Amino acid sequence: MLFRFSRLPAITVTLLTAFMAVSAINAQTENPHPLLWRFVTGGQIRNAPALSHNSIIYLPADDRSLYAIYPDGELKWSYKSGHKFAGSPVIGYDGTVYIATVKGTLLALAPNGRVRWSFRAPAAVTGAPAIGSDGTIYLPVSGGLLYALTYSGKEKWHYQYSAEICSSPSLGPDGSIYLGAENRRLLAIDREGHKKWEVSLPRSEEHTSELQSHSFISYAVFCLKKKNIHRLHLSACNFPPIFF
Repeated sequence: MLFRFSRLPAITVTLLTAFMAVSAINAQTENPHPLLWRFVTGGQIRNAPALSHNSIIYLPADDRSLYAIYPDGELKWSYKSGHKFAGSPVIGYDGTVYIATVKGTLLALAPNGRVRWSFRAPAAVTGAPAIGSDGTIYLPVSGGLLYALTYSGKEKWHYQYSAEICSSPSLGPDGSIYLGAENRRLLAIDREGHKKWEVSLPRSEEHTSELQSHSFISYAVFCLKKKNIHRLHLSACNFPPIFF
């Protein structure tokens, strides 16, 4: 299932990011784990890489390049964009790499680095896209917009909310799209672009029986239960809700 597939590399991505950070440390540091390899980009690395099913690493950097790297650290290809990238890349079930630029363009790149299509949003992209089990791409855009695109990059629908959407979308087991907004509200949107519900998230010092939950860290981290089947955690803005 695509939702699970997109989440599985997260642990590996964390490890990859850690290894890349190690490459900047003095080689004389006593480290029981030897550095396997080092890859140097043309700019700072601000977003986590993505890992494909065949272990290709896709890494965006501030030099406006997306790097495809083999598991041994050798460059497979790089794609140069006209603008810096916004967020991390997301990989589709067929290996297509989706990544957005800060100017509002979503790019779909084939595994060989060629552009399959691009979609120009009316404003800046505010988070990484998410991919549904049917191949639909969900893209959050500045101005409280959520766009749903077909596999070929055509708009299916868009939803307009009254506040800025400040997290990447997360997809529930039934295909519902969950979003965090700057007004401390959690939204649930169905596959057709209609709002199912929204709920206000209290501050950490507040308590509510509506959510039947409590804060785990300091602000806006809550657990919601639905029919005692799924639990959903929403962290602060810019972090998508997580199902488990």
